[in-house]
Amino acid sequence: MELTMSRTPATTRERWGWYLYDFGNSAYAAIVLLSVFPIYFTDTIVGGTAASRLWGIAVGIAMLVVLAALSVFMAGVNIFGGFAVTRRMLEMFRK
Repeated sequence: MELTMSRTPATTRERWGWYLYDFGNSAYAAIVLLSVFPIYFTDTIVGGTAASRLWGIAVGIAMLVVLAALSVFMAGVNIFGGFAVTRRMLEMFRK
């Protein structure tokens, strides 16, 4: 089954809008997650000497969940049917 998509090309103004949105969103997430939230967590929520240890444990568990669970799931999706999707997605970028 061949899927054809008709789309209108984005204007230069629209592209610059998305570029700036992505830049601003990435900067906001980096600043909040890397500098503001850890200080808030250690000073306000937990406090004391246990805060750094708990913050490290929380980040470690989150990374294990992301790496272990999601990577295995995404690999399975790619192996069992993702190749056709990948091929279609790559065709979108050909000129």
